[in-house]
Amino acid sequence: KNSRRVIRFLKLLAGTASLLASVPASAETAPGEWQALLEQAETATLAGRYVQADAMLSWLEQKGPSEAGGDLAIARAEYHFARGNVKEASSALDRTGAEVGGICRRSRVSGWIAGKAGDWNKAILRLASAIEHCGEDASLWNLLGLSLIGKGELVAGLEAFDSALMLEPRNAA
Repeated sequence: KNSRRVIRFLKLLAGTASLLASVPASAETAPGEWQALLEQAETATLAGRYVQADAMLSWLEQKGPSEAGGDLAIARAEYHFARGNVKEASSALDRTGAEVGGICRRSRVSGWIAGKAGDWNKAILRLASAIEHCGEDASLWNLLGLSLIGKGELVAGLEAFDSALMLEPRNAA
């Protein structure tokens, strides 16, 4: 069973390498090409394929066009968020412009960072701001619930978890 996983992983890594090799390394990389790679890296992060996501983000950071910088930084911040690395997520978030990533993505990461630092009020404000714009995102409700419970507001935290479960009944994480 483990050997199948290793083989599957190696095939995935080889596929990522061949995909990256097929993209031109010049500064004239078409916007659609780097944006498609960025979307694939973000999808890999969401799916927990961190080696693939890291390889794609690293390649884009080295060879992608300069205008991709802010979008890459928010994707890198989300990658570190998914990996649980507060320091690197914060550093990547600092490299984004205020307009990059939209309120939902930026507030999710910055709220999580604040919560990890124990700054519950800041975390709650950031996550509540994101929920105003992206109330259908169960992960935001879950993070808000964790922050509220961290602050000691148990009833409000449980209500936030209920909202997340209403949006995604099968995701009891």
